[in-house]
Amino acid sequence: MHGAPGADSSHVTRGKRRYHFHLPGVIFVLIALLLGLGAINSQNNMLFLLFGLALAALLVAGVLSGATLLKLRAQRAVYGLVGSAGNRLAPAAGDLLTIQYRLANRSRFIPAFALTLTELARAGHGRRRHGWTEHITAPLAFVAHAGPKQTVHAEAIVRALRRGRVELDCVRITTLFPFGLVRKSIELYETTSFIIHPRPAPLRDGALESLLGRRDHEIDTSSRRGQGTEFFSLREYRPGDSPRNIAWRSSARLGTLITRETADAVCRRLCVTLILPSSEQRAADVHACDARAEEAISLAAGVLEAAYDLGFEVGLNVPQASISIAPARSRRQRQRMLDALALIDLEGVSTHPAGAPSRRGVEHLLVDGTPSSEAAPAAFAGRRITPSDSWILRQDDHPSSPVRIESAGHGARGTGVNGVRP
Repeated sequence: MHGAPGADSSHVTRGKRRYHFHLPGVIFVLIALLLGLGAINSQNNMLFLLFGLALAALLVAGVLSGATLLKLRAQRAVYGLVGSAGNRLAPAAGDLLTIQYRLANRSRFIPAFALTLTELARAGHGRRRHGWTEHITAPLAFVAHAGPKQTVHAEAIVRALRRGRVELDCVRITTLFPFGLVRKSIELYETTSFIIHPRPAPLRDGALESLLGRRDHEIDTSSRRGQGTEFFSLREYRPGDSPRNIAWRSSARLGTLITRETADAVCRRLCVTLILPSSEQRAADVHACDARAEEAISLAAGVLEAAYDLGFEVGLNVPQASISIAPARSRRQRQRMLDALALIDLEGVSTHPAGAPSRRGVEHLLVDGTPSSEAAPAAFAGRRITPSDSWILRQDDHPSSPVRIESAGHGARGTGVNGVRP
């Protein structure tokens, strides 16, 4: 895959050309057989002529465009986000994304017409079945014409339905050209994978600051020199010091150049701990527990995003899934935490959560996704929130169930673009 983080693409291999039953084609064959029987019985020259034309049409429809399919090669790329908010690093559940197909016709003389590109949910050659149908709507793209030795692009706009890893590994190219009588297809195998992040739950303005306190200072100063803005100390001027750091009043009073030093800026550090339903709780009511867990994962993602935007160094701890990420502040750290939330397997969580690792100078926030309203385990320190805490969520934007975000009638189906994308 190209153009999105956490993606991978492998070498393209070609499958076999296939012919499929098609109702108009079956009707045409029956009519051709009736014409042949009538011509033989009546020895009518006109019927023989019509029968010959019918056979020629079938031959052209089956051979001409079928041979063109063998010369086609396709590569896919997932890029950009359509209508997504903010500066997300990867698509989140509910976002629209674009799958671009780069279609090359390697034939020297024969063009290809009326090509439809779709993705197969089950790949051939003994490959395992993957679950992309649970994560995105069905891609559909169309190419009107691909001339000899020409490369064109087609785009399919799909909607991300739920978090997780998406694997696309088989593109089917179908055509009914030239007469719509015979449906021909060829399958091209190329693995493209990318990650869909959980949709961050929208938090109310100031909710996280109110929860953690000290809403007027997001950055502290340390007891050591650094590149911050707060005053630390004065010292004698050294060659190479910036003139901007010279304390001119103190220098004039002492009669020698004095340099002003600043303290190192230290971001507040936050570790978000996520507790998920245990296997015993899931056995009692798997649907309710999974829905609660997905809401908690969405809430944890929202807290991570909000804390990152406020300037925190953010870490993530999911002890039941063996996830422990120390607080840090970078785009890579943000991507790593959201990827970890996206890839949590609810069926593989441990029964009893372990305590969060103790880190000095780190604030802790517990996101409780268990179905019961019991207090958090004593091993965890810090404040506790649940998906049911309406005071922290913006109810106008927060989906009632982030487990699966459907589009009405899968309205984000593919659209084809013939020619090079501008």
